[in-house]
Amino acid sequence: MELFKKPAEPFPFTEEDVKTAAGAVRNAMLESLAQRSEPEHSFSTAFLDRMRLLFRLDARRNGMKQALRYAAVLLIGFFMAGLLYLTVNPEARADFFYWVKKTYENSTVYQFFRDDSDNQPGVFHEVPDMELTWLPGEYEVQRSTVVGNYKLLILTGSSESDYIMFECWLMDRPGMMEIFTDGQIHEEVTVNGERADFYRGSSPDVENVLVWQDEKASLVFNLSSSLDREVMIEIAENVVYNK
Repeated sequence: MELFKKPAEPFPFTEEDVKTAAGAVRNAMLESLAQRSEPEHSFSTAFLDRMRLLFRLDARRNGMKQALRYAAVLLIGFFMAGLLYLTVNPEARADFFYWVKKTYENSTVYQFFRDDSDNQPGVFHEVPDMELTWLPGEYEVQRSTVVGNYKLLILTGSSESDYIMFECWLMDRPGMMEIFTDGQIHEEVTVNGERADFYRGSSPDVENVLVWQDEKASLVFNLSSSLDREVMIEIAENVVYNK
């Protein structure tokens, strides 16, 4: 008895025919599957504006870390030069405060130097409580933070895109701050009669920035907003310290 019998006729398909048929089956199965589509969702303008603001804050924090690295050597050099100057000119020691501004590709770094601040009247040794006594409308405080010698205040108006970011640095000793100026045009202005720097955004998507100082109090300020230059200067000239 034969367990296995040979087929009466040879197999009618070649190996190439089998591969072609398998490919056709695969394509037919894939086409029968439901097409995957991304969920449709439209984010609100307020949400998108808030995200842009958070991205700016994150970029500013990261940029500050980088600036501290590449500016450390320059800061020490200027400070040592200043100490040498004070050594040979004691009369200058009574009122020694100056700042150096260095412009890089995408940012501007301000470095500050002060000596003998303990004997200077009106100099703060911690960030004072302060208030913006004039604003161009109704604004609500979204964030108020003080970390060391740095104060941050964020206010928003009728929309998330209508915001004011107010920053203050206490410079009762050598220090620095960085302003991101990529896509901005520099203009020299005055705040309370003192020279200040205004960086005008080159497009509606780029914020305006105003930088000024109160030399007697050893305070340096930065105001960022989409508001016009004159409005931002008016805000800056109405910053009041609550001693």
